[in-house]
Amino acid sequence: VVIACPCALGVATPLAITAAIGAASRRGILVSDARVLETIRRITLVVLDKTGTVTDGDFRLLEADEDALPSLAAVERYSEHPLGRAVVAYAEQRGIGIPPATNIEVQKGLGITGDVNGVRVAIGSTRFLQNEAKADEGRTVAAWSIGDRKGILVFGDALRPEAAELVASLRSRGIRTSIVSGDSRETVAWAARETGADEYRAETLPSQKADILREYQVAGNTVAMVGDGVNDAPALAAANLGIALGSGADLAMKAAPVVLMKPSLELVTEVFDLAHLTRTVVAQNLFWAFFYNAAGISLAISGLLNPILAAAAMVLSSLSVIANSSRLNRWKKS
Repeated sequence: VVIACPCALGVATPLAITAAIGAASRRGILVSDARVLETIRRITLVVLDKTGTVTDGDFRLLEADEDALPSLAAVERYSEHPLGRAVVAYAEQRGIGIPPATNIEVQKGLGITGDVNGVRVAIGSTRFLQNEAKADEGRTVAAWSIGDRKGILVFGDALRPEAAELVASLRSRGIRTSIVSGDSRETVAWAARETGADEYRAETLPSQKADILREYQVAGNTVAMVGDGVNDAPALAAANLGIALGSGADLAMKAAPVVLMKPSLELVTEVFDLAHLTRTVVAQNLFWAFFYNAAGISLAISGLLNPILAAAAMVLSSLSVIANSSRLNRWKKS
């Protein structure tokens, strides 16, 4: 009876998972659902948002009509999009006066409109304003209209230096990658080519991102989504595993069971590494717990094990599980 006590078996898995979640938090990875560590084992495809995830999201306005900037900045002050913030920052840096704007309307994933000095102003994607302008490699183009006037804005945004490393790391694990973005086809194709991603989807609306993830799932993939913006929240919720960069919108972080507190894709690799180590520790814990019970029960049945030794063996079994799980507390990036 004493040697058959399943104490070590009972703590083998939860102890390892608790230690892993604690180790993750010390690395700046917040895990709100313990099932994440099991889900990662089944991931076959990682979908990456482009702006603010594959790229650093620090847009710089490179080309603009200076005469149009006051009106454009007036409307963009009400936008949460990185491009909008770049327009306002550009105007403020140059001391350009920004007039008030009224009747602001935000079209999610498309653009923003408003009235400035009685004239209708619109800024958004080239598709939104039916502008055929195309971006050079690594550039993002937005279209604008002020009354009857039309033009474009050209922005620059750099790839995160660790983006290509993440794609390569995932490929070494047999996991494919896809970049999904509302940006132009030329810009998203450039990002996919530079990072080595297996495929990409461009010019997608926020609601379409979630639909694309479901398409991947219907095709038999277990999908992880990595994103940072409010537009990524539906996709993060639709994915089998959502991973949000902590530099992004609050809504995106609430939709994801894994939040990276630093805007670094290196932490995504660490999530996969920690999950793999946790599965190894759980398997080892279960093995040693079963080993002590199986060997002890056999010895007890044969009369070679007295109750005092049986109790000591059970304590030793539990201590071995605790010691093995504590390795996760000391886990560091390899």
